[in-house]
Amino acid sequence: MKTISTLSTAFRGRSPFVALLAAPFLFAACGDSPTENGEHHEPVMVTVELEGSSVATFTVATNSWGSGHIDEDVGNHGPLVVKFISEDGDVIVEEDAYLDIVSGDASIAAWSPNTPGGYEGSLVAQSEGETTWTIRLMHGAVGSGHADLETTPLEVHIEDHQH
Repeated sequence: MKTISTLSTAFRGRSPFVALLAAPFLFAACGDSPTENGEHHEPVMVTVELEGSSVATFTVATNSWGSGHIDEDVGNHGPLVVKFISEDGDVIVEEDAYLDIVSGDASIAAWSPNTPGGYEGSLVAQSEGETTWTIRLMHGAVGSGHADLETTPLEVHIEDHQH
């Protein structure tokens, strides 16, 4: 192994005690990537709840929305919650992660988070039509992070029942 021979060359002639002291620092640098397993929980499912009811479920293993879509009436500002679910069924909440929703057409349906990057907010149904939302679990500072998970587009239908 190249790593072993490099380490043995680096510590040739030094006491084993020095090598043992240095080892944690050498291997700590290997785990600095924010996307490595074990450092962050990996979602296996994404759920979307509108007005307290689950309306859509995305499964990471199949990379698809196995059930549901979003239906809302023009003018409504329905409370919406997005949950990223881990393998053990827990909701993933991490300090350095945030939600980003990309609307195919924000003039039809827009996302308005309660707080920037928050997982709770409102679906703002602006005009009749159909669009899609891509839901992303982001890592890093809000507005400048990178996607750890990006769903396929979720259908969003907005209807005008008043006309």
